[in-house]
Amino acid sequence: MLKGETRWVYGKGRCFFTDFRTRIGVSQCAKLQKLIRAAGIENIDFKGKFTAIKMHFGELGNCAYLRPNYVHAVADVIRKLGGMPFLTDCNTLYPGSRSNAVST
Repeated sequence: MLKGETRWVYGKGRCFFTDFRTRIGVSQCAKLQKLIRAAGIENIDFKGKFTAIKMHFGELGNCAYLRPNYVHAVADVIRKLGGMPFLTDCNTLYPGSRSNAVST
């Protein structure tokens, strides 16, 4: 640690991972919902609260974005827990179609 540097220590975090392989009859979205429940989403008080789901809506020619069906699966769980989910994105620091919020 450098002199004068502040370091925040929150303790050990847990990381959840899935490879998204499923058995016949089990959808990837159902597996995602199981994963977020295992991660503790049900311990969060969503009742009557707006809940942002931050995602990348994508850019022209880009295929690296979150698939809408996965977002829908997360939003469904939040709704069942009493929350009011909405989607949000953010600007980019590089030039392009998402470089400002007005033109996107």
